[in-house]
Amino acid sequence: MLSRLPQQIDIEVYRGDTFSKRLFVGVEEDEDTETSIPINFTGHQFAMSVSESLTDPLNSLIFELLPDKFFLGQTQDAIDYDVQEGNPPGTTKDEVHIYVEHTTMRVPSGEYVYDLESRDPSGDIRTRLVGSFTVYPDVTRKIEYS
Repeated sequence: MLSRLPQQIDIEVYRGDTFSKRLFVGVEEDEDTETSIPINFTGHQFAMSVSESLTDPLNSLIFELLPDKFFLGQTQDAIDYDVQEGNPPGTTKDEVHIYVEHTTMRVPSGEYVYDLESRDPSGDIRTRLVGSFTVYPDVTRKIEYS
């Protein structure tokens, strides 16, 4: 049986860089067949907070990412699942991607913590990811790109 606890994934980024990444693939256990199936995140909203501290996250908040920074994709396993189940292609969205502009990533370098939550269409909220969020210092800072 798969754990209902969040996955732990540590994230490393450079200060001031655009951050775009596939964060995770969702799977859950089908209790009837005892096999892993893709989680369909269609209709879910995601939010993420990065903080200096787990003990006082609100007062040490570095930044928050709201639902417009996340988008969904489909793994080959989800494509295969849709075919097997007779679903239209692309029905099962099981990858969660994140996109953060370079301006948001202009935070002090350091070691932070984060979590990512999802809200399903019925309103239930579940923490999906937790981990460290390391921001490395950069050198180039005042270049104006044309």
